[in-house]
Amino acid sequence: MSDAEAAGTGRSTKVARPERPARPIRVSSRIRPRLSTLLWLAAAVALGTFVAVDAPRTGLDPSWTTAINIAAAEDRRFGQDLLFTFGPWGFLDHPLLVDAHQFALGLLFGAAVTTALFCAAYVCLRYTWSPAVAGPLAFAVTLARPVTEPGLGVVCAGLLLALRTVQRRSVTGGCGWRGTWPTALLAASGALMVQVKFSEGLAILVLAGIVALSPPTPRALALNLGAALATLPATFVAGWLLAGQPPDAVPTWLHGTWQIASGYPEAMAIGGFHELRSYLLAGVLVAVAGWLTVRMARACTGALALAPLLLVTAGLAFGFKHGFIRHDAYHEPSFFMVAAFALVALARYARRPAAVLAVVALTVAAVPRELHQFNPAAAIDRWRTSAAVLLDDDQRVRLLEQGAQRARAEYRLPADMVTASEGRPVSVDPWEATLPWAYAMDWNPVPVFQAYAAYTPYLDELNARALASAPPDQIVLKEDRAPIDDRNSRWETPHYLLVLACEYTRDAQAGRWSLLRHGRNRCGEARTVDAREVHAGEIVDSPAVGAEEILLARFTPRPDGPLRSLGTALLKDRSPFLVTADGRRYRLPERLADGPLMVSFPDTPARTDPLDPFRYQRLSFSKPGNLEFQVVTVG
Repeated sequence: MSDAEAAGTGRSTKVARPERPARPIRVSSRIRPRLSTLLWLAAAVALGTFVAVDAPRTGLDPSWTTAINIAAAEDRRFGQDLLFTFGPWGFLDHPLLVDAHQFALGLLFGAAVTTALFCAAYVCLRYTWSPAVAGPLAFAVTLARPVTEPGLGVVCAGLLLALRTVQRRSVTGGCGWRGTWPTALLAASGALMVQVKFSEGLAILVLAGIVALSPPTPRALALNLGAALATLPATFVAGWLLAGQPPDAVPTWLHGTWQIASGYPEAMAIGGFHELRSYLLAGVLVAVAGWLTVRMARACTGALALAPLLLVTAGLAFGFKHGFIRHDAYHEPSFFMVAAFALVALARYARRPAAVLAVVALTVAAVPRELHQFNPAAAIDRWRTSAAVLLDDDQRVRLLEQGAQRARAEYRLPADMVTASEGRPVSVDPWEATLPWAYAMDWNPVPVFQAYAAYTPYLDELNARALASAPPDQIVLKEDRAPIDDRNSRWETPHYLLVLACEYTRDAQAGRWSLLRHGRNRCGEARTVDAREVHAGEIVDSPAVGAEEILLARFTPRPDGPLRSLGTALLKDRSPFLVTADGRRYRLPERLADGPLMVSFPDTPARTDPLDPFRYQRLSFSKPGNLEFQVVTVG
């Protein structure tokens, strides 16, 4: 029947529409920025470069911030004098006013990270949207991140660059020397970032390795591997020497920092902040990202198809470890930040890219965080104050003195202890590294200067050796305060505490502060008095000891099975190791269970002992293992 006949009978015919052609994927190597794009970039840098104009403050986290800034300003040797998650360039992530040059570098670092994030996001978004849309979208996602962690922004920018590089290679095929710049840039960024924050630098180096191994031709593979192997050591050595670090300290620093990074997941894991909601939202993001990654992999050929899966898996795994190991309001947003930027890079592979960005927007809205970076008035005030302290050294000094006064008002260290510490090397136990700065003391800490962070026997021994070999006039200012995460202050860095008990005496005590002086070693050799195998939860009575003896416990847990070990390594340890002493449960890093854990300390008549007397009558452990009791005589 013809169309005319169909019309005459009132019947209609359905004409098949031609299939809509797939949207072409643009792979142009040149994305020319427009004036509007540059304006969006300028706005992102102006609002998203967040560097607090701040003097050192008191508290757990502010004190390690003080420590890494002071250490860099005073050219301390990392790996020998100091060990922490942050390295010799760590002040870039958290600059303070203690040094004007460091503060300026921190400001430049924050601006550079914001620029890199905006540019990487803009290039990815331009594959799908016009400049008029891609500019404001890149501005929004750049500012939605937690701006107080610029190092995390480097990881996200690296993930965007790595995914874009694989996208281009999937279409353009082989590449010459010009195509090696993303590999070289990622390797250089990772080499620098391991000296800022070890875990973030390691994540970028993993991305660099995947990109270096992903070229589709043997020649391109050789060029990229050559670029990575040349750039990485050169950048690392240059950064290390520019930070004023001795070359011979590199092996010690790498080993010690790896000990901290590897011990952190088990020792510092805590439960969820809105846990179920967070995991459900994370699961949705992983599912969406996985679906888009598979679509991207299908668009690649040969071995290149594996690269998107590895990159997204590596990025999300880092985000999970960073956000959910220590699951609290401060760390949680980092996973969603990494996932959001991964979706920005993968959105072009969705049938409806706008729907993917809607998921990103909902994620940002659902995760609690402060969005003060969107406040222009606050940004203007930050830039004005930053410029003022950089141009007027007197104002910077005034702010520092005000900060010192606030710190002294909170510490309330007795005047006689301040006087006794003058001209002598001072360390603070357990973590207040801001105190020596506030009182202008000669800070001489043990390497892992915050006791809770000595997660492994190696770190514990390092602290113990440093305490024992300290100068004869060494002072330890010990604060009596509750430890973190239901841990036992008598078992933090157990070898270190045994040295403190044996070689230091209490010269003064007032309020929560004690002043300890270095003296002779008053302890004999440890001798075993009991050894047995115990079951999980089995209550063990501690043996009796003499009036001048210290009782120690050494526990070797039975190793976990392969499945539990794999699950803990890939995700997180949801069953921390616990020791129950006289009915009270304490958390303990499992690697430190061999201690020696101090079970009792004698009540001697001299009353100059560095620790108060105590005794635990009964012990039990959350895992089965071998338990050994030892006795040390105090002379």
